[in-house]
Amino acid sequence: MKVLNGSATAIIVSLLPSAILSTFLTPIAGSNAIVANLLHSVTVFQYFFAVMCGFSTAKQFNLGYTEAACVGGAAFLGSGCVTAVTTTVKGV
Repeated sequence: MKVLNGSATAIIVSLLPSAILSTFLTPIAGSNAIVANLLHSVTVFQYFFAVMCGFSTAKQFNLGYTEAACVGGAAFLGSGCVTAVTTTVKGV
Protein backbone atom coordinates (compact mmCIF):
# COMPACT_ATOMS: atom_id res chain seq x y z
CA MET A 1 0.00 0.00 0.00
CA LYS A 2 2.92 2.33 0.68
CA VAL A 3 4.21 1.92 -2.87
CA LEU A 4 0.80 2.80 -4.28
CA ASN A 5 0.56 5.87 -2.05
CA GLY A 6 3.99 7.04 -3.17
CA SER A 7 3.16 6.50 -6.83
CA ALA A 8 -0.17 8.29 -6.50
CA THR A 9 1.52 11.29 -4.90
CA ALA A 10 4.06 11.43 -7.72
CA ILE A 11 1.32 11.25 -10.36
CA ILE A 12 -0.55 14.14 -8.80
CA VAL A 13 2.54 16.29 -8.37
CA SER A 14 4.27 15.71 -11.71
CA LEU A 15 1.74 14.63 -14.33
CA LEU A 16 -1.47 16.40 -13.39
CA PRO A 17 -0.19 19.99 -13.85
CA SER A 18 1.03 19.17 -17.34
CA ALA A 19 -2.24 17.54 -18.29
CA ILE A 20 -4.27 20.52 -17.14
CA LEU A 21 -2.00 23.34 -18.30
CA SER A 22 -1.20 21.88 -21.71
CA THR A 23 -4.90 21.72 -22.51
CA PHE A 24 -5.36 25.43 -21.89
CA LEU A 25 -1.97 26.76 -22.99
CA THR A 26 -1.40 24.92 -26.29
CA PRO A 27 -3.64 27.24 -28.37
CA ILE A 28 -1.96 30.33 -26.91
CA ALA A 29 1.63 29.03 -27.11
CA GLY A 30 1.97 29.77 -30.83
CA SER A 31 1.57 33.52 -30.38
CA ASN A 32 3.06 34.12 -26.93
CA ALA A 33 6.70 33.26 -26.12
CA ILE A 34 6.21 33.39 -22.34
CA VAL A 35 3.35 30.88 -22.50
CA ALA A 36 5.42 28.67 -24.82
CA ASN A 37 8.29 28.68 -22.32
CA LEU A 38 5.92 27.86 -19.47
CA LEU A 39 4.43 25.00 -21.45
CA HIS A 40 7.92 23.69 -22.23
CA SER A 41 8.90 23.87 -18.54
CA VAL A 42 5.80 21.95 -17.51
CA THR A 43 6.52 19.31 -20.15
CA VAL A 44 10.12 18.90 -18.96
CA PHE A 45 8.81 18.58 -15.40
CA GLN A 46 7.18 15.28 -16.46
CA TYR A 47 10.61 13.69 -16.78
CA PHE A 48 11.02 13.96 -13.02
CA PHE A 49 8.09 11.61 -12.41
CA ALA A 50 10.42 8.70 -11.65
CA VAL A 51 12.42 10.78 -9.17
CA MET A 52 9.27 11.92 -7.41
CA CYS A 53 7.84 8.42 -7.40
CA GLY A 54 10.99 6.96 -5.85
CA PHE A 55 11.37 9.77 -3.35
CA SER A 56 7.77 9.77 -2.17
CA THR A 57 7.71 5.97 -1.94
CA ALA A 58 10.90 6.03 0.13
CA LYS A 59 9.37 8.61 2.45
CA GLN A 60 6.35 6.32 2.88
CA PHE A 61 8.81 3.76 4.29
CA ASN A 62 10.19 6.43 6.68
CA LEU A 63 13.62 6.61 5.07
CA GLY A 64 15.76 9.68 5.64
CA TYR A 65 16.23 12.36 3.02
CA THR A 66 19.58 11.00 1.85
CA GLU A 67 18.24 7.49 1.41
CA ALA A 68 15.10 8.81 -0.28
CA ALA A 69 17.21 10.86 -2.69
CA CYS A 70 19.21 7.73 -3.54
CA VAL A 71 16.01 5.79 -4.21
CA GLY A 72 14.71 8.64 -6.37
CA GLY A 73 17.96 8.76 -8.34
CA ALA A 74 17.93 5.01 -8.84
CA ALA A 75 14.34 5.19 -10.03
CA PHE A 76 15.28 7.96 -12.47
CA LEU A 77 18.16 5.95 -13.91
CA GLY A 78 16.11 2.77 -14.01
CA SER A 79 13.19 4.42 -15.78
CA GLY A 80 15.13 4.95 -18.99
CA CYS A 81 14.97 8.75 -18.99
CA VAL A 82 18.76 8.85 -19.14
CA THR A 83 20.47 7.19 -22.09
CA ALA A 84 24.12 6.96 -23.10
CA VAL A 85 25.01 8.90 -26.24
CA THR A 86 28.13 7.85 -28.13
CA THR A 87 28.37 10.87 -30.44
CA THR A 88 30.50 13.90 -29.73
CA VAL A 89 30.22 17.55 -30.65
CA LYS A 90 33.01 18.67 -32.96
CA GLY A 91 35.16 21.51 -31.77
CA VAL A 92 34.60 20.90 -28.07
